[in-house]
Amino acid sequence: MIRRPASALALVLAIPSAAQAAEDRAEGTADTADTADTTDAGSTAEAEGHADTAASTDVAFDAGDAESRRMRRALADDDIVDGDSDTPWIRRWAPVANSGELGAYTGAFVPGRQHELYDVDPALPDQGYHAYGQVAPAVGVRVGYYPLRFLGVEGEGGIMPTRAGGERATLWTVRGSVVGQVGLWRLTPFVVLGAGGLAVTSSRAAVGNDIDTAMHVGGGIKFFSSKHTQVRLDVRDVISQRQGPGSRLQGDNIEATLSVAVNMGFGSKRRKSPEVPDRDGDGVLDRVDRCVMEAGSGPYGCPARDSDGDGVLDVDDRCIAAAGEDAFGCPPPDRDADGVEDTEDQCPTRAGFGGNGCPADFDVDGVSTIEDQCEVDPETHNGFEDRDGCPDVLPHEIAELKTVQVRFGRSRYAVPRGSKANLDHVAVVLHRFPELRIAVVGHTDSEGPHVRNVALSGRRAQSVRAHLIESGINPERIEIRAVGPDKPLASNDRTEGRAENRRTELEILR
Repeated sequence: MIRRPASALALVLAIPSAAQAAEDRAEGTADTADTADTTDAGSTAEAEGHADTAASTDVAFDAGDAESRRMRRALADDDIVDGDSDTPWIRRWAPVANSGELGAYTGAFVPGRQHELYDVDPALPDQGYHAYGQVAPAVGVRVGYYPLRFLGVEGEGGIMPTRAGGERATLWTVRGSVVGQVGLWRLTPFVVLGAGGLAVTSSRAAVGNDIDTAMHVGGGIKFFSSKHTQVRLDVRDVISQRQGPGSRLQGDNIEATLSVAVNMGFGSKRRKSPEVPDRDGDGVLDRVDRCVMEAGSGPYGCPARDSDGDGVLDVDDRCIAAAGEDAFGCPPPDRDADGVEDTEDQCPTRAGFGGNGCPADFDVDGVSTIEDQCEVDPETHNGFEDRDGCPDVLPHEIAELKTVQVRFGRSRYAVPRGSKANLDHVAVVLHRFPELRIAVVGHTDSEGPHVRNVALSGRRAQSVRAHLIESGINPERIEIRAVGPDKPLASNDRTEGRAENRRTELEILR
């Protein structure tokens, strides 16, 4: 019967720790991002420190120093309390620790229909029970103390005039509460849990006089309109006894109030904010000074320096270590890092050599870039113009050379008279394409010893080569190969097959 208040209590107690963790995470992030160290405030920054008090929360502290974080929090509290114009609107006048609140509220109270708040008299109808009016106005006063920004206690007293059984009745309450709030901003959400007494004062014709134990749970939001004032909205469920035998804390009564309050601080006199440092005394505060140990000029506090001598000061130079030509002090890009700038590099994404910045063989076709007439398109290696580095198609005259065969009689190697015309045509093609090189491949059938057949095939290839040389072809353009019976065209089991295998063929050399 009291599970709801217990769960609400856990929520109220969790709010301060969660809010404190959120604040610590925010401070840790801010501390890490800061770059200046305030251990030495600098003797020349006194006047500027007083003039810049509003910006003191921007002073950087060492991220690992717990004392620095404590000082940051204190400074933030001071600035928030003061409500300086430079403080963000949402953080101005946020709650502070060790403070009090004194206020008054008004609103509406909706009593439960099955309440047990009446003087029981067995002699009366329904033992004296009467329902209260549906909505009763509510007024009261509230006092609170907040030892932490996120947690406080409050006491309240209020009255709710209504009617019961057609007669006047005055509901009233005295209660205490624990309040958990997210005390980071001037717009502060909160939850509340408490207990006290809910009572009624009336004539016997109404409900008589009675007082019951009641608990309440709810939440709302505060708005700190100034350093000393706030407006607050509450919505609560006042849980009282419900009509019926043995009933305990099961009756729901809804209360919604709007209040105004005065904020009071009980802390010691506010500590003086540390002076904003300017260690090099150049008039540029350390929090924006990029050269905190060297006096300089300009908005970043650095001395005029041009380390790479390119005419662009270091403070504006994006490439301090390399002399450049553009407005940012950087040299032209060289994406492939081959020493040739992209503006002159014909192969800007592939490292090369020489003035054009291209690799020795850009298209990887075996022809150097210097000799390659088609640097991007690779050579077609087919024995025809393979040195120009360009793709090509083999002319049909050359392609037909692969079909030229010379047939020989059994154990013969002299070129037959009927085949000389074909060889003469081969010589004509070789003269027409002077870069063309060929191989004459000799074959035999399988009869006889293998060694003898290989030698015989070599003689046949040599006789064809000799005929082409006699036709004026350079001997260096013709090779001979002897394969004997190892590559037959037809089966050596038949006479016709053996006749087909006694031959020479031509191959195009690459």
